[in-house]
Amino acid sequence: MDKEEEHKIVALRKEIPVGITEGLNLLREYYGNLEEAVIAFQKKRLQIVINKTNTSEELALKHLKQNNFDINLTLKSLEEELYSITERIFRKFKSKETVLSNLFSSIEQTRDLKRNFWIDFEKLDVLNEQEKAFVIIQEWLNFEAWENFTTALHFHLGLVIEQIDQKLRWLEMAENLKTAHEKQKEIYLKYQKQYDSVTIHNEYLTEDTEYQKCYQFFRDNEEVFTEKLYDFIKENIQYFP
Repeated sequence: MDKEEEHKIVALRKEIPVGITEGLNLLREYYGNLEEAVIAFQKKRLQIVINKTNTSEELALKHLKQNNFDINLTLKSLEEELYSITERIFRKFKSKETVLSNLFSSIEQTRDLKRNFWIDFEKLDVLNEQEKAFVIIQEWLNFEAWENFTTALHFHLGLVIEQIDQKLRWLEMAENLKTAHEKQKEIYLKYQKQYDSVTIHNEYLTEDTEYQKCYQFFRDNEEVFTEKLYDFIKENIQYFP
């Protein structure tokens, strides 16, 4: 590279974000013509963005100019304009569990949900009904995974059952949780004067056939929760961030 090329490379790199090797090749291809080299570079970047996003030339060029023709920054800003947060999460992640986890975090942050370790269910008025249904069910599932099924039956179960029934349209699971709670209550009331709660749980509740049937139904359908929540969000995506 001679002195003239060196000066032109410096001038070229002030105009476009190009590496030295690519810049040199451009200058040599266009016989040192800076203007033609810049135009060729920009056209090439424009075509790359159009091919990657299938967007219009006008929109692609707008974002390229805003981002000084940086491909990665352009793709990022285009995606932010074209897709909602939820749509971007669906596009980015293949795992349904990961989609749900990231969407839950996104709703918590964008809606500034209050929590005292667990989300405060009394302060969900900032959510629309679709968001509220998802947050209630997902947080209950998080609670159950952290604690256990027996304890989770005391964690806002009425709200959870309502959302499972009305929004997921999963009457069988709603009835199953209701039956489990009623059986649990019945057994504790029967033995509470004779034994402590740990004994009742270990010796009577876990041995009760009807309760165990409810518990097993829940365990057998944990993946179905993921499927149903995922489908619910996808079908109502316009109501999410």
